[in-house]
Amino acid sequence: MSTPAPRPGTCPMDRLHQRLRQRARLSPDAESLIGQSPDGADIRLTARQLEAATDAVAHQLEQSGVSHLGLLGHNSPGWLVAQLAAWRAGLPITPIPAFFSEQQLNHLLDTTGLDGLLIAQDSPLDAWLPSDCANDFKRQPLDAPAGLSIALFRRPSTPAPLPDGTRLITFTSGTTGTPKGVCLSGPHLESVIEGLEQRLAGVPLHRHGVVLPMAVLLEHLAGALFALWRGAAIVIDTPDLAGLHGSGTLDPDQWQRWLAKRRPDSLILVPALLKALTHLASHHSAANGWQQVLSLVAVGGGQVPRRLLEQATQLGLPVAQGYGMSEMGSVVCLSRPDEPQDGRVGCPLKGLRLSTDEQGQLLVHGRRMLGYLASDHQVPSTEMPWPSGDLGHRLADGHWRLDGRQRNVIILSNGRNLCPEWLEAELELIDGIDRAFVFGEGLPGVLALLSPSAAIQPPRLEAHITALNQRLPDYARVRGWQSLMRQLPGVAEPLSIASNELTANGRLRRASIQLRRRCDIERLVARTFPGHEQVSAALSSAADGLPSYPQEPPPP
Repeated sequence: MSTPAPRPGTCPMDRLHQRLRQRARLSPDAESLIGQSPDGADIRLTARQLEAATDAVAHQLEQSGVSHLGLLGHNSPGWLVAQLAAWRAGLPITPIPAFFSEQQLNHLLDTTGLDGLLIAQDSPLDAWLPSDCANDFKRQPLDAPAGLSIALFRRPSTPAPLPDGTRLITFTSGTTGTPKGVCLSGPHLESVIEGLEQRLAGVPLHRHGVVLPMAVLLEHLAGALFALWRGAAIVIDTPDLAGLHGSGTLDPDQWQRWLAKRRPDSLILVPALLKALTHLASHHSAANGWQQVLSLVAVGGGQVPRRLLEQATQLGLPVAQGYGMSEMGSVVCLSRPDEPQDGRVGCPLKGLRLSTDEQGQLLVHGRRMLGYLASDHQVPSTEMPWPSGDLGHRLADGHWRLDGRQRNVIILSNGRNLCPEWLEAELELIDGIDRAFVFGEGLPGVLALLSPSAAIQPPRLEAHITALNQRLPDYARVRGWQSLMRQLPGVAEPLSIASNELTANGRLRRASIQLRRRCDIERLVARTFPGHEQVSAALSSAADGLPSYPQEPPPP
């Protein structure tokens, strides 16, 4: 049943906050939060100081009259304090990704109707929101604890009704400009944390390093909040210091300097970042003091090629692959670093169970979201399995392995079926290829659009793909490919978050790519398979009004 957003009251994450209070009382001087503020100040909060900062902001939020808070800003210590304080004040929160497009931001604000914003940066609101939306909000007094940047804004608005018990709304990284708001309860979030605690029992965790944006549920819940639950310290630095920017752009040298300086023993990465970490570990082994302290490198958000997992483990990286979805509270399965890393995603967390239907689709049994925001869609009872849309199978030891997305399966003109994620993961293992998009529905063979780095030359790229094809079965070989444009002034990198072709956790937005790269796809099909007019079922006339990005010029 939907009710109006609750007024401040009982803390929605009671057990988490009880642990924080207990730690502040029993280990008051233990380091809890480390990072750099947006103005460059170094911040180190003990357990007692974190508790005091949370209480101070929570008290002001209770008096503010706000009913539903959005949380904005790049990663920083203030982001985490603002979130904890909002929950302690009894308020539901909606993290707002800094990489959302203007259309997605407008949709989020309209759908939630949120009447308050906390910004973990001392900067003008129109630096984060479209100007017409920013003008609706007025800054309110809020005394941020010393060294932290937290600003409060309000607007006259009636927040949207929320399912009973909603404490966190996370917006999915869908393929359109109108992502869904997933409503999660406090007990659900804490049950995920408890499942992680049980699954990772015995794995040391003393200092978690935040790499992904805090607005991403995977980092937010399975990273920062789980570390707090375990009594570990958290390192949250600004993107400039950590080396990873909101659009997904990585500065490898800066990331290595950050790892060497902060020396986290726990990280959460997407596959592309695991590839980068493996590269750092293999090319700078003599200077890798940071590698020696790592005890957990969790990786999720997309298919991880088996060869990359093998390379990482051979280098001594404590990799643990997982699987999940927002509707289930982010994490469904997780392997351990002391288990085989051969492509498996481990066992389901406590309270969850997996099965498959006749088509091999994974069905998740157990706890789930309360519902989608502003939707009449009825969430199936926990007694009914949740269709994941992912293909997978169970191994003999009870672990699970993913086989791709059900809706992404390519059927070639010869009747062969294959999952594009498999080939994309293999292509992205090639040094110099950042991202790959594989297609071929109804065609005689597989084609690929590639986003290469500027360093790789066409002959070298061709040699790498030829070598890959020799390892692949004949029906899965890449028959043709096209390199996409890079680094043109005013144009986002291809196959990136900034170009709206990649989700925050590294998954391709396939429909968006098919629409935006239509000319590239059609030219590649015509060049490789002359006479075949069937390009993709997704390239329909209904999409003609969507904007396209500049395409590669045709070859001379």
